[in-house]
Amino acid sequence: MENIKVLLSTKDLSIFANILSNSISNISFWGNRIVKSPLYEGKVPLEKVTKHVLKLFNPLMKNWDYSLQDRANIKIIESFIDKAYQESKILYKKLSLISKIFFHIQKLFNIFFSYKKRWENSLSLTNLYSAAQYRRDLLKDTLPKESEDVYKGIELYYPEIEYTPLFEPKKINFPMINNLIDRFVTYFSKKN
Repeated sequence: MENIKVLLSTKDLSIFANILSNSISNISFWGNRIVKSPLYEGKVPLEKVTKHVLKLFNPLMKNWDYSLQDRANIKIIESFIDKAYQESKILYKKLSLISKIFFHIQKLFNIFFSYKKRWENSLSLTNLYSAAQYRRDLLKDTLPKESEDVYKGIELYYPEIEYTPLFEPKKINFPMINNLIDRFVTYFSKKN
């Protein structure tokens, strides 16, 4: 079995997404948020995974041009990291007192070196499209009227979602209630 630290050396988004899709997050006895996989040996701190992901995403944000397959892999990676940080809040409640103390010591040291804040403040690569991507991937000729964000001079757009109801709601007819409403409206309209 290969060591999961190979995760931190890969530069291929599809391999990275595949490893993370089979991984779980946890908190160690020493208070570290960790990532483990049943397919690999060992564990990796979540902070190091987040740091590596931010390094992987930087080239993609230079010209904001990447394929739909990259976008799907990015979605897997983003959702895993978001979920891991959310789960750590739940897992914290189950820790022993000693582990909670170690967790807070780790948190204290991570104030200056934390990648969690950088992750939370980074742009979501799966939801925003450049003008070229918008036309190519969404097959639309016209862009939305306003861009949602500008990154390094590149205007970014959220896709316009057209609402289509899944079903038509049934119209329920209550003659007695309709009659009361009509009487109420006519009564108060006569008073004025």
